[in-house]
Amino acid sequence: MTNALILVSSSAASVDKLDAIATELCSAQGGWGVGPEWTPPIEKSPLWEPKLDEYFPSMRDYVPDINRPVSTLERVRNVSPEHFAELVSRGQPFVIEDAARGLPLLGKGCDFYAERWPNASMRAEYHDERRTGKEWQIFFDPEEGETKIPLSNPLWWNTQRPAQPRRAMHKHMAGLAGKLSGPYIWHVKDQEPIETKRSVQQHWGVPYFLNESAMNSFESYESFEFWFALPGGGTMAHGDAYCEMTLSMQLKGRKRWRMMMLPPLDSPEHLFNTHDGYIYETDNWVPESETLVSEGEAIIFPPNYMHETYIHPDENDESDCTVATTFQFVYPHSARYLRAFLPRMAMSSLQDEERCVQERWAHLALLDPPSKKAFNGDADHASRVLADMDSDRSGDISYSEFSTFFHESPSRHARWAHQEPYTDGKHHGTSPSPEVRLQMAAEILEANLHNMWSFQDLNRDGLLTAAEIAASAERW
Repeated sequence: MTNALILVSSSAASVDKLDAIATELCSAQGGWGVGPEWTPPIEKSPLWEPKLDEYFPSMRDYVPDINRPVSTLERVRNVSPEHFAELVSRGQPFVIEDAARGLPLLGKGCDFYAERWPNASMRAEYHDERRTGKEWQIFFDPEEGETKIPLSNPLWWNTQRPAQPRRAMHKHMAGLAGKLSGPYIWHVKDQEPIETKRSVQQHWGVPYFLNESAMNSFESYESFEFWFALPGGGTMAHGDAYCEMTLSMQLKGRKRWRMMMLPPLDSPEHLFNTHDGYIYETDNWVPESETLVSEGEAIIFPPNYMHETYIHPDENDESDCTVATTFQFVYPHSARYLRAFLPRMAMSSLQDEERCVQERWAHLALLDPPSKKAFNGDADHASRVLADMDSDRSGDISYSEFSTFFHESPSRHARWAHQEPYTDGKHHGTSPSPEVRLQMAAEILEANLHNMWSFQDLNRDGLLTAAEIAASAERW
């Protein structure tokens, strides 16, 4: 396994590089990422959000129209760690055209997986038992609560399986081309025996723009899944239940994506089910962009970006079964995007089901993990932070002071950021080596610092003021 998780020969160098990238971006005029020109005004209500055409430069002339998505996603090649961090910080989806370069699974068809791992099974998405006969060998997995099919059954990669429709399915891209065929999702990450997972990992590889980081290598290497679909297949519009960034890499064939930001959720009456297809029953599905992701390319998107996919028959060979791999990574994060749209995040399923706002993102706003103790107020909080970090008593905090505090202070307000990497023995098997764990812990610290700074430095001038610190806490 020639993976960065296994072969870490320069752990200190990679952490130093990570620190250098973020220090340059955080300290310079323009702050963490050069992203959109918009900066959040402190004097606005803590529940205020920008309009999409104010926040995303590519949407300046955007007019919602379900039949004409107009926003153009940025497409890049040979992306550097610095540029990758800038793109992620904005929060708008983007495409890396050479994402899969050098990866062993690039170009492998569905039959490769069926022949190599015939004892595995995967979820038959949108199973419609009324239109699927016994020859499919579809069964119910009570442990996972899912309807599955064995990889050994060749029907899944050479015969279309009708998807169980939702109401208002004409809003899907397939509405103009015909009925949707059901795709398959293979949860190698957490639903296969560890022996099968390790066998698949022998063939899987971390993309070049993530493999210098032990933390990202481990997260992606352990969290990947596969999506298989024949021409005419795809997914219904939904929002993923992840607090991290998501990457989907097309290994075989071409897939068309429509995407949109979760619409504003100003009150409980605006809530809707963000699981597959339910948004079609509302007036909310008005995709911003439509993008074709070709073989070898990857699309990257932040939490709460709703999306549907379609394997268009005109863009793929009729008999070709397409393959994509999807996974999450933890650094960098779209902290500026989360800061801008935190109110709707707090009203979404990411808070209700995953507790992202209350638990996973709280440190971005509070510079501390969430506490069961009563919050003492935004002004008192800002005064305490300044007293802790403003070492030259200038009345504001530079990134150097910020970083020094978290690296060196014995205070509990600093030590929490020194975290051990989380590993789940059931799903991850063996833990990383002590050397790799040390590198991961160092990267986690740097990631916490850079993401917090990105969230807090509202005007991107390279300094934190009491007003900015108080405004972030009040918003949370």
